[in-house]
Amino acid sequence: MSGLELAVAVREQLALTVIVFNDGYLNQIRLQQLGDRGRTHGVTLPEIDFRALAQTVGAHYVAADASLGGVREYARSAGVTLMEVAVSDGAALSGAALMRRAKALAGGALGPTWGARVRAWLRR
Repeated sequence: MSGLELAVAVREQLALTVIVFNDGYLNQIRLQQLGDRGRTHGVTLPEIDFRALAQTVGAHYVAADASLGGVREYARSAGVTLMEVAVSDGAALSGAALMRRAKALAGGALGPTWGARVRAWLRR
């Protein structure tokens, strides 16, 4: 969670590759908020310099795209490696937020009784 586990891995001379899928968010919490409320709060992370973090603790650093092409062999042979993979939102995330907003709008328009009836009908 804090990244200092990398320092322990370097100290213990482990052959370890840590992969960080960096989307700039606390995404697990963000997805829950989008699903529940259709909006987010407090989940955007500041820009983190993962290269500097790796250098600080004595680990190797590799930047990769989502395909990971060409970096696997390097990461396996380099001791402790921090691999940063930049990722972005997909269509499913946008769809989840839109679906939540549609449900909230429909629930408000139909009221709680009709909303429950429609949900029950849709589950059939």
